[in-house]
Amino acid sequence: MLADVPAEPVTRETVPPFTESKHHAPRENQVAPVTAMAQHDTSTPLPDTNDGVRIAYANQPERNVGFVDNVVITSQYTAWNFVPLFLFHQFSRFANFYFLVVSVLQMVPAITITNGIPYSLAPLSFVLFFDAIVTAQEDYNRHKADDHDNGKPCSAVRDGSVQRVAWRDLRVGDMVKVQRGQVLPADIVFLCAVSDDGEASDVCYVQTAQLDGETNLKLRSTLQVCSPYRGARSPMLTTHIACRLLP
Repeated sequence: MLADVPAEPVTRETVPPFTESKHHAPRENQVAPVTAMAQHDTSTPLPDTNDGVRIAYANQPERNVGFVDNVVITSQYTAWNFVPLFLFHQFSRFANFYFLVVSVLQMVPAITITNGIPYSLAPLSFVLFFDAIVTAQEDYNRHKADDHDNGKPCSAVRDGSVQRVAWRDLRVGDMVKVQRGQVLPADIVFLCAVSDDGEASDVCYVQTAQLDGETNLKLRSTLQVCSPYRGARSPMLTTHIACRLLP
């Protein structure tokens, strides 16, 4: 499979342990292959891609420039921006903003009826403080979950051999080997599957419960242009994939 790292964080798909294949095709409504695994002369540059088509080169990391990494981030805050972002989100709510305005008006000598004491500020501060503790705890748990997922190992081709790398270290153009029952580490294009008896296949079954809640198996098959790579044993393929983002 050829890794194609998306620009936005994604939910991982899982290949069920009872499937008959090891790999699967790219996720629905994400990236539509326009030309898959087409042979090309690496010395000849491909046409300009200003029409929205992006090109990923297999096993040629020096040519895959301008892509984002494979790090998944689901957290909203960091230690540096928590206070300003949290206050911005809280005072974007009408109720919190209303009590903030009331507290300010209570300190204006010309209109105050509380002798300049902002009585509304105490309950507002208590609510914000309690909400800040809960929000910080939840976001901390997201950071830990992200670190756990980004550090999971997977098998990718590097320097002509299959090596174990972390999910965060996957690059666009990596050839990825996925075993039965594993969670896919990135958006990938299905090239070939191998059954237990060593026979190559161009179909597999996947489960997308984490995406759409459906637990039934979905059939995925390779594109016809990928047929020459069915059963190929050499991981050093000289190919490229042209993709267009779906609207």
